Amino acid sequence: MTVACSFRWLDVRLSGMQFLGMREETRYISAADGHPLALTRLRPPDLVSERLPLENVPGAPPPGAQVFLLIHGFAQNRRTFTTSAFTSGLLGRGAHVFVGELRGHGLSRRPEDGRSNWRLGTLLNFDLPALVEAVATEVADAPLHLVGHSLGGILGYAFLARRPRLRSLITFAAPVLIGGGQDLFRFLSITLGAMLGACPRQVPMDRLLRRVAGPLVSRHPGPLALGLQWLTGLVNPQALDPDAGRAVLSACDPESPALIRELARMAVTRSTVFDDLDVAESLRKSPIPVVAVVGGRDRFAPLSSVACLNEPGHAGPRLVIEMPLCAHVDVMLGASAAQALNRIWPFSVVGGSARGPCLSEVRARDVR
Repeated sequence: MTVACSFRWLDVRLSGMQFLGMREETRYISAADGHPLALTRLRPPDLVSERLPLENVPGAPPPGAQVFLLIHGFAQNRRTFTTSAFTSGLLGRGAHVFVGELRGHGLSRRPEDGRSNWRLGTLLNFDLPALVEAVATEVADAPLHLVGHSLGGILGYAFLARRPRLRSLITFAAPVLIGGGQDLFRFLSITLGAMLGACPRQVPMDRLLRRVAGPLVSRHPGPLALGLQWLTGLVNPQALDPDAGRAVLSACDPESPALIRELARMAVTRSTVFDDLDVAESLRKSPIPVVAVVGGRDRFAPLSSVACLNEPGHAGPRLVIEMPLCAHVDVMLGASAAQALNRIWPFSVVGGSARGPCLSEVRARDVR
């Protein structure tokens, strides 16, 4: 598949996403079906892009540095990562960091997307391959790591079946078994899947999450807000900066009804299959090192949702990191994410424990 590698560039000075002092540089590539996708390069604040080849950017990390492509989750966009201390930790280690936005999200949104009904297979077969190829083309032979939050991580698991040239796959709050098979989450999936999946066009997740952002991030919630925090498992306000959480939730995008129905079906039936692909099986057969970071208060991706990674028989090394105090959003945004990088980097980059199959589990008390 041919991917265009130079389209319209956006002036980094106009970016409104510099929460951590990062600079953004965005260009557009095309998926195989022609849909434009935004690919954003993140740089430390002291690196001003001159739109030069990678090796000619003044002050840039040396050629051969580690490269990370970050893929956001359900109804989210690049803001998940531009507000994350995990991302600034990567930049501080001299890594090249790119953020890809899936169709209908962030800078990859088009007016006609309001009438679209994409599915998991659409994102897996069109969007993710185009983004990975574009980054791989730009950085040549540098080691490439794929990082996915939530839905982005689920796509990453399935993408392993393509035998990609990745150094590692790193996921945050990304279940293999959605909801971990828990009855409460299955009930929520039946109820919300039927309600939201019935929308004729797109589900207005942007308006829904913007409305509940305040109660979800409140550190002094009333009874209703406390119940909402417990029921959704989206945010633990004690584990992240409330302003950062509110900013991310308020910047979400609409989502596809077909995608919601598909995720709900997988949760209700306890299935790991979509688009005729068994995610658990693709994981088991892949020799690529995989790290899964999950939150103890996350209903969508609890520890039980990645239990298969601790089973014997995997072709490659696996590491599971649990952060008991974190929920779905703050597992990526909270301070613990930056400290989790201290566990992830030796495993995925240095490769000290990645010389052979290595099944291990690190509790958050070791990470915080």
